[in-house]
Amino acid sequence: VVRDGGWKIKGKELVGAEVNCLGVRPNRREVVYAGVRGGGLYRSDDAGKGWQRLGEGVVSDEVRALALDPSNPKIVYVGTEPAALWKSEDEGKSWKELAGVRKLADERKWTYPVPSIQPHVRGIAVDPINSNKLCLAGQVGGVLLSEDGGESWQDVRYPIDMDIHSVTFDPSDPKVIYAATGGGENFPDPTPPPKGRPLYRSLDGGNS
Repeated sequence: VVRDGGWKIKGKELVGAEVNCLGVRPNRREVVYAGVRGGGLYRSDDAGKGWQRLGEGVVSDEVRALALDPSNPKIVYVGTEPAALWKSEDEGKSWKELAGVRKLADERKWTYPVPSIQPHVRGIAVDPINSNKLCLAGQVGGVLLSEDGGESWQDVRYPIDMDIHSVTFDPSDPKVIYAATGGGENFPDPTPPPKGRPLYRSLDGGNS
């Protein structure tokens, strides 16, 4: 919590957890989701005072990214390590894998430069106008795009550094997509130089 220009500790309910991502339900801001690497997915219904585990035994414990559908906040997406994408349509009670992401990562032989970490989905964005359009950040695998709610995917491999950390749609014009990278591409089929540029913008929905 920020007060008077500084930060104050609000609670310590997830002490020791490596929280990689957070999501807040826009129409019920007391509902907060937290993705923990090594601990799975959690939800709070009281603005972080208490937490309940979601998807245990189904979704990977290595949660790296999450997003709520702006058009329907009951829909939650979770990206994991190893690289996979999961979808819930009932606020996290039940889950199904959108298997095309795992399949594409396997086919493209995504890699990660640190042996103790597997390739993973690092960021998820949902088009604020058309929720069938999804954009994923692959680490290390590039930008993935879907126009059918995650049933099928295409990946953007050129000319972007494929160590993608974050992706987002411009809320005023969703044809504009931004991608931030770590500049640490490690891929069997590398992009042409120069690599390692930190920020990219697409004006045509990810086609270039």
